[in-house]
Amino acid sequence: MKKNLLVLLVLIAGADIVSADVGFGIKNSIGLSSFTGSDWKDVLYWNDADNKTGISYSAGFFIDFSGDYFGFQIDILYSSITAGVKAKDSEWSGYEWIEWRENLIEVPLYLKLGFPVGQKGKVVFMGGPNILYTIGSITETYDDGYGYVFPWDELYDFPLKFGIAVGIGYENRHFRTALIYKKTITEAVADYNRHNQNFGMEIGYRF
Repeated sequence: MKKNLLVLLVLIAGADIVSADVGFGIKNSIGLSSFTGSDWKDVLYWNDADNKTGISYSAGFFIDFSGDYFGFQIDILYSSITAGVKAKDSEWSGYEWIEWRENLIEVPLYLKLGFPVGQKGKVVFMGGPNILYTIGSITETYDDGYGYVFPWDELYDFPLKFGIAVGIGYENRHFRTALIYKKTITEAVADYNRHNQNFGMEIGYRF
């Protein structure tokens, strides 16, 4: 019974997406990002430090397939994310904080489930995989304003990373906004459990 219900739901969603209205638009976002992961927590513990949250942002465009209830969306974004550490004792460590910033091409792929609100809008639940590729250099900045710029391959083993993206938002024919949580799943450094997580707000316009 459950299997039949799942098959029926997939068929309904597929038919809704196939007959969907196709459009594209632009979007941007701002949020807060930081590191997480078991190895990163060990680094904080052994260096008597706390996690530092930084400002992230992105801009780009999207392709949208919107049905009555189901939809599919592809984003292509230029993103800049950051994370760092805050010293608990700056006299011992010699710094108050250190921050790393990297720039990426980001491609989240969202499946969407929408529920009508009013005459023209709907509340949308969305989620799916996220593909990220580090480009250019990684900037390391200290609290005194000094910093260093490293080619990505001096700090990372893998420029290509995979993650998840989930969120909830509101959209109508043209305007859309959403709260999105993103987290990388694969590692940028081999055998080192550290991932970037980001929580932000997006605003977009569909032409």
